[in-house]
Amino acid sequence: MITIAGHTLFPHTADWSTSPTWKRKWQTGITQALSGVEQRSALRNLPLHTLQVSMLMSSLDERARFDARLDQALKSGLAAVPLFGYGTEISSAAAEGANTLELDDAVNPWPFAVYDFVILLGADDTVFDCWQVTNVAGNTLTLAGNLANTWLAGVMVRPVLFGNLTMQPAAQITDWHSQTAITIAQRVAERNAQLGNLIPDAGVGVGHDTVGVDNDIA
Repeated sequence: MITIAGHTLFPHTADWSTSPTWKRKWQTGITQALSGVEQRSALRNLPLHTLQVSMLMSSLDERARFDARLDQALKSGLAAVPLFGYGTEISSAAAEGANTLELDDAVNPWPFAVYDFVILLGADDTVFDCWQVTNVAGNTLTLAGNLANTWLAGVMVRPVLFGNLTMQPAAQITDWHSQTAITIAQRVAERNAQLGNLIPDAGVGVGHDTVGVDNDIA
């Protein structure tokens, strides 16, 4: 099982017979203005995403792996899933051992940025690559590590959504098929806080305060 900053990763594909649902949540403060009318102010710079997605287990082995991930995630309440509905295809094949992805510039609905986590999914939950983005140059993403699998042109690369986990009771279809809907609700917006390592501020003087260092102002 893969854990990223305490979030259990679910590298399962969505059951598209039940479309994922997605919404954004804003937070607004309401006070009384000096004139006596209502005054509103945004308490968040960016909205929080909430995604509900159904995942279909097609074998007993996959069901066992999903249940193990679910047990671990429910202990912490934190999970990470592909943000289904967003992402883009890669325009050229990416070989095992490579650390870059070339995106299709014609379809790119997600503004990938440094420190994002991205994921590519294979035929089942044992075949996937999930890496943090270290550089974005045009349509090229540079990854923090080397790909463990070879991916053909046209494979979808999606952002990873991190947040609180809730779930609905599993629907048992057959002895080996089950469907489970899980919901991931962001705690912080992906552009407000990053889960990876940040580059420390190396500046000095006013605006670059360092603990234990005095800045003298003439």
